[in-house]
Amino acid sequence: MNSSNLGQDPARAVVIGLDTINGLQSARILASRGIPVIGVTPDPHAPSSRTRVCEEMIVADRCEVELIEVLKELGPRLAQKAVLFPCHDPEVWLLSQHRNELAPWYHIALPSKKMIDILLDKDRFYEYAETNNLPISRTFTSVREEDIGRASSLTFPCIVKPAVRAVEWDRRIGKKAFIVADMEELERRCAQVRPWSSKLVVQEWVAGGPSNLYACNCYFDRNSRPLVSFVTRKIRQWRHDTGIGSSGEECRNDEVREQTIALFTDMKFVGLAYLEMKRDTRTGRHVIIEPNSGRPTGRSATAEGGGVELLQTMYCDLLGLPLPTQRTQTFTGVKWIDLRHNCQSALLHWWRGELTFLGWLHSIRGKRIHTLFSWRDPRPFVSDLWYAAKKAVR
Repeated sequence: MNSSNLGQDPARAVVIGLDTINGLQSARILASRGIPVIGVTPDPHAPSSRTRVCEEMIVADRCEVELIEVLKELGPRLAQKAVLFPCHDPEVWLLSQHRNELAPWYHIALPSKKMIDILLDKDRFYEYAETNNLPISRTFTSVREEDIGRASSLTFPCIVKPAVRAVEWDRRIGKKAFIVADMEELERRCAQVRPWSSKLVVQEWVAGGPSNLYACNCYFDRNSRPLVSFVTRKIRQWRHDTGIGSSGEECRNDEVREQTIALFTDMKFVGLAYLEMKRDTRTGRHVIIEPNSGRPTGRSATAEGGGVELLQTMYCDLLGLPLPTQRTQTFTGVKWIDLRHNCQSALLHWWRGELTFLGWLHSIRGKRIHTLFSWRDPRPFVSDLWYAAKKAVR
């Protein structure tokens, strides 16, 4: 669908979290389809906020009630109802709580508040998974200081992560999770991170490297029908153990796709959905790592690069416009790359003797998209390099 199909004055897309990779990628994708984008960021100097694709940028704390007030002030200025694209879990939860207040001015694609609470809280999600016989590794949730001894029955190594990954965790800790080798390390790590998360999750580690991690992005309409789906897998990540993807590729994995659709359909889900699963190298079994809900993820841009209109499908569906025709994955082999982090990851693997230069070149060959780098919109990438260089010097 080109911009002429959207009308003379198309509805705005409000991207909340422009300072994140997810926000930048979403803004670029929507703008390239002729959709006017308004970006919301708490930091206009962040590398991703330096994009030039937005027609307007609003500075506001994206995870506080201040965001709701800013959206309510913006609403009456809009010619027609806009579509909201929150790009971080706290924003999804906040919009879920205030959806009725924002309804006069915005389309919000979210399931019930109950389902959002389950999906955003790992504690509650793992309880849901156990009740519904979903494939997960053995888990202890809500681990308090006095009951951490219960985790001794788990098979180590284990992973420790917050039940709810709040902004303060990201600021203070800087990692999604930690791998611990034994009970002594578990106790020490929990004591270290407990001030930044009221609830912690301890879970048995699923054997296998980053390339065993698969993910499926979907969009479900108001009747919980999956209008589009797209499967990818990681190639490498940074940092190596529990980091975020630095490179990956689209692939076919029907088991992951079917599990994703079944899970979210049973939950009567509405909106953007994502499920990450890992294939255990010991058993060949696919195990759920975590879901994401109500927002674009880093893999959303891979779908668009592979010719699948994930974000525009949501935009058009909410506005009652004809849906894009490109909604079926055709396995073109597109790859996604975070150029700086991919180089860092590749250097680490080379230093360990796990990767050759030719092997690295092979891993980035073919059609590819970049998380930050863009010839048409270069400032975010240049700013990120400058920020990383200053941090390295310090």
